[in-house]
Amino acid sequence: MTGDVTAASERRAAEAIGPVRALGHMMATLNGYTSLATLQVLQGRLHTAAATYTEVERLVPGQDALQALSGSPSYYFGMGDLLREWNDLDAAEAYLAHGMDLIQGTLATEADVILRGYLTLARVQQARGNGAAAIAALEAFARLARERQFFPLLIEPAAALQARIRLQQGDLPAAMRWAEASGLSSGDAICFRHEAAHLTLARLRIATGQTEDIAPLLDRLLADAERKARMHSVIEILVLETLAYAALNNRKRALTALERALTLAELEGYIRVFVDEGAAMRALLAECSMQLPAQGPAAGGAEAPHLRVYVETLLAAFPDDE
Repeated sequence: MTGDVTAASERRAAEAIGPVRALGHMMATLNGYTSLATLQVLQGRLHTAAATYTEVERLVPGQDALQALSGSPSYYFGMGDLLREWNDLDAAEAYLAHGMDLIQGTLATEADVILRGYLTLARVQQARGNGAAAIAALEAFARLARERQFFPLLIEPAAALQARIRLQQGDLPAAMRWAEASGLSSGDAICFRHEAAHLTLARLRIATGQTEDIAPLLDRLLADAERKARMHSVIEILVLETLAYAALNNRKRALTALERALTLAELEGYIRVFVDEGAAMRALLAECSMQLPAQGPAAGGAEAPHLRVYVETLLAAFPDDE
């Protein structure tokens, strides 16, 4: 809720697993591992999170046994979201299908887990170029949220993602209607619970030529994410700062922000965080690629990550029509 995923928070989350696992409480143990993995994703440690999810597979061998646990949708949705970020959309969709089957017609799944499932499903469908299916998934969540009277803070991220997808589809009026109804502004206090919505607002402001208005908000969001060790957020915010500076014709600052984002993202294999931003990001990555050395010195004399190769991998992931 606070977005604090510093080492102390991770330690507390990890230490909570041992006692319940020793007592044989399978559902509590499963929840402990999936919560820890979620925290590690927020830290930007995708491979570590994947290893934590693997512990769930060791804990409950066999898909039948795993699916029988009421907490298992969090595992399937978490793995699905990881695979989506790595652009393995077929595998992501398979995990999501398992999770979605498990939540149909049951009241046992927590609302935030249901939210994550629908958000990830919508993002996978949009990544596949199936915008209608993406919107349909979010509308299905909205109906479910109304029926079960979900807390408003759980509804906001879905509405923000729908606005973001509408913007990606070129439906600027729909995105603007969301912004007006949301009540959000560039001067809002920073709050992790509203981060996704503020980032959608930033995308809209950049698209409508109001970049100067939104740039200070991005700076404040970045400072909060860095202070609380949310490198996952840091990467996304740097990507948006890249687009913002490019819109302001400050190519030097745009490429500096982009190179930092690439340096943070390369070792963990981030893909969709760049590709989902579309043609403008593709052009900036192509420009950045021409300026990057194949390799170079890093601290301690080791070789730097091969950012040029990574950028080429990212460029290859864009659809042909962008």
